[in-house]
Amino acid sequence: MRYLLGLIFVLALGVMGCSETSGTGGSGGAAGNGGTGGGGGIAGGAVDQVTCSDSLPCTVWLLGDSNTAAMGRNFVTIDANHHEYDAVNHGQEGASSDDGLARVESLLAAGEAPEIAVVTYGGMDILNSYSAAPQDAKGPTDDVVDQIYANLEATCELLQREGAYCVLGKSIGALTELHPLDEDMPDGSIDFAALNYVDGGYVLLGDAIEERYPPGWVSFRMPKDFDLWGHGSFFDYVHLTEAGYSIMSSRLEAKLDDLIIDPQGP
Repeated sequence: MRYLLGLIFVLALGVMGCSETSGTGGSGGAAGNGGTGGGGGIAGGAVDQVTCSDSLPCTVWLLGDSNTAAMGRNFVTIDANHHEYDAVNHGQEGASSDDGLARVESLLAAGEAPEIAVVTYGGMDILNSYSAAPQDAKGPTDDVVDQIYANLEATCELLQREGAYCVLGKSIGALTELHPLDEDMPDGSIDFAALNYVDGGYVLLGDAIEERYPPGWVSFRMPKDFDLWGHGSFFDYVHLTEAGYSIMSSRLEAKLDDLIIDPQGP
């Protein structure tokens, strides 16, 4: 059953396809952002902030899975308000952290690196680990979390070698209780054991990112507000409504505002 659940989830993600869009700029902000400092190791990059302007806009890559792809589509409207950066949506439905690392290798080989990259992977890795987990597991093992983080670290290192500032995203989590609009669904239609496992995994990975990567993260974790979460299937319980993706976009906007210095700005 656990293996089948993971397979169904991957197939559903694949059907949705991948999305790449671009826009220009962003403003304002919301809570949930890490610091903006650079520093040693993979801590953001070699600089504390990035200089971008209308005349010399920065390219910002949005790298992640289906939630990044959906946020990127939502972000276009915000992005159009400013011209100091150009966001490019490289979100791919069903992408794991392994896929993300390979994706970045391919993108860098095909052309120039961005000035900023926002990297948010891990959900598929966590879900894929569920089939092998003990029945009562509340989240993946430390080994699973460490491997995901290692892939994120390697992805950032690739980007930083090309001069990019790398921001890690702490992902949204999962809705772990029945959505009111699903009250008429048959019992057992939604696997809440799996959802609690996935949500717990996001917490563990987010904690690892915050502890090991203090200067360069942004939190996309969502409150359990039913207006922000999808409904109707297991797949929807790990994705957001447009209102939820709007909050993700606002948090991204705030992070970029903190990170970017615009010499032509006020």
